Amino acid sequence: MGGEIYLKDKEKQIQRDLEIMKMLTSGIATKDYLAHVCFRDESGKQVSRQVVERRLATLEKNGYIARRRYGSMNTEKSHDIYTLAERGINEVCKVFSYEKDFIRHYFPTVDKLVHELQLSSIMRVIKNQAEEGKFKIVEMFDDVVMKRRAGSSKSFYYPDLVIMMETNLGRKCVFYLELDGASKSAFYWKRKVIGWEWPTLVLSFTTARLEMMKQYVTESGRTKETGFALTSEFEKKGLNTEWYWLPQKVRGRIDLL
Repeated sequence: MGGEIYLKDKEKQIQRDLEIMKMLTSGIATKDYLAHVCFRDESGKQVSRQVVERRLATLEKNGYIARRRYGSMNTEKSHDIYTLAERGINEVCKVFSYEKDFIRHYFPTVDKLVHELQLSSIMRVIKNQAEEGKFKIVEMFDDVVMKRRAGSSKSFYYPDLVIMMETNLGRKCVFYLELDGASKSAFYWKRKVIGWEWPTLVLSFTTARLEMMKQYVTESGRTKETGFALTSEFEKKGLNTEWYWLPQKVRGRIDLL
């Protein structure tokens, strides 16, 4: 894929480049995230920032990835955000047999940047668990794909993610997943969840906000299973997280067998 080599084995460099592109199928990532996860030498030590920037610049120049710089509203620091470009999309479809429609390869608006970064991270956690053999992902897609499939609707509020999976014993499950950004009103939330037909997983960043979400769901009259957990716990344990379930009012993990 061209460019400077810091790994002694060219094949290892190609594999690392493919890993970057595979990671970006779940959505955007920061330069710091890519550096931390993907850029390590043969001893496992993280390489210099200069090496990271040169390699990412090469992949960008060759049309595998795209970059956009976002400024911060609170500080003068800007952030380089990466996503897949057309050549990278074609590469992961060929190498990993991905379906192009399910690859998240767009830059969000500034107001949605944090939410999209977190959602991309959540998708990576789920994919990593599937690769460990805990279950099989049949399909997993975001609200953009769902709207494209079902068409826009003023009466239906789309979830952030739809997860269709199959356990190792062949049992099929469908979950909606919603990442709460603490920016929506009680009225919005009640209208949103009441129309969802599948069991739903709700993630929030703080315990206080999570308790508020439980209250909203209870007041909405929703009877379908709804699980609640902190985002920080999900990042550690993924779908093995212990959820608090309504309307049952019990704690428990999803049966992945």
